[in-house]
Amino acid sequence: MIQQQQFREDVFKSTQLIQYRIKRIYDRRIKAANFQIGDLVLKWDARNEEKGKHGKFKNMWKGPFKVVSFREKNAYLLKDYLIN
Repeated sequence: MIQQQQFREDVFKSTQLIQYRIKRIYDRRIKAANFQIGDLVLKWDARNEEKGKHGKFKNMWKGPFKVVSFREKNAYLLKDYLIN
């Protein structure tokens, strides 16, 4: 029993280390977007992307959205912006 618990703890620690390394590599590649609160932005519709299956002229952008607040690295809270 003790060996199994130690093994689980070792696996958990190694998994955390691997996830941290992957996150660090991912964060290095992210380019900062310079959006300000109140800016109007478009959002890519990744849900309907279907790699290679959507047409060249299919509208894959949603929006416009208004930037309401800044969360963390390249994470923004968006709000629908209705044009009247």
